[in-house]
Amino acid sequence: MTALGLDALIVVASSVHGPEGHLGLPRGGVRANDEHDHLADARAAREFLGTRHEFAAPAGPPSTAELRRLRLLRDAVRSLVRGDVRSYVRRRDALLRGARYRLAPDGTLASEHEGWTEFCDLLVPLLVALGGERRRLRACGNRRCGWLFVDRSASGRRRWCDAKACGNRMKVRRYRARH
Repeated sequence: MTALGLDALIVVASSVHGPEGHLGLPRGGVRANDEHDHLADARAAREFLGTRHEFAAPAGPPSTAELRRLRLLRDAVRSLVRGDVRSYVRRRDALLRGARYRLAPDGTLASEHEGWTEFCDLLVPLLVALGGERRRLRACGNRRCGWLFVDRSASGRRRWCDAKACGNRMKVRRYRARH
């Protein structure tokens, strides 16, 4: 598996979100006020993660143990967003205990596992690094979204996961509320 970037970890962490957490219209019969969880079961996890353009997900659905590790990754990142460092550390350490690494010929860190376990293993170092950047980790300012992002703006004041989607929606809502 090729190296994974921070975007892959953010996608996993954003796998539970509100009805506006999808760019465009919600899919799959999501009602207007539903929060939904793309890691609710193996099929949903494969469908959600397998259609992302940021990375290539493993083939087939994850096993029960692999799905549990995906949820643990998600919950660790969401702990950081809430400022719950103790919970983050507990989850991070559990993920580190289950990961097995070797150095690849090109000098990069590689997992000794395959498939979804490898996918999770490759996200763990990113999770560790994200712990040091937690002040830049944010949830979208659109409460009906819930997507997470790392604020890389110079001012550190970014509010939306995507300015064209959620930022625009919120500006339109504020305008309509005033008029």
